[in-house]
Amino acid sequence: MLAMDNGAQIHVAVRVDHERRSARIDFSGTSAQLPDNFNAPRAISVAAVLYVFRTLVDDEIPLNAGCLKPLRSSCRRAAC
Repeated sequence: MLAMDNGAQIHVAVRVDHERRSARIDFSGTSAQLPDNFNAPRAISVAAVLYVFRTLVDDEIPLNAGCLKPLRSSCRRAAC
């Protein structure tokens, strides 16, 4: 969990399934949508997840929708 200057919290839980070669990324513990410009739409959250996982893999990964198949992310509807 990461507390921000404005009191908001970013909470990410990652569960890796080695057998299925997949991961679940859960943002549901993150603060709800705020009235300022500190929010990120779902597309930004997905892009951030993809970026992090691409940096963790020691191989060239094509940047296309196929590389997202093993990743499942979730968040509160009003939060991302």
